[in-house]
Amino acid sequence: DVRRFIDNRKGDVEVVLYFEEEKEGVKYQNKINASNDVVQELVEKLGMGNVIIQ
Repeated sequence: DVRRFIDNRKGDVEVVLYFEEEKEGVKYQNKINASNDVVQELVEKLGMGNVIIQ
């Protein structure tokens, strides 16, 4: 479950990714704040395709 939140108000695009995983019945949520380049590289490494900034 990967959701993207884009905030254009500051001129720069801010991408926040939320990763939810479950371990031993407990749900964890990891939040990643990153620039476009970092997000693109991360997504490619995870094999999720391309991030499209709108």
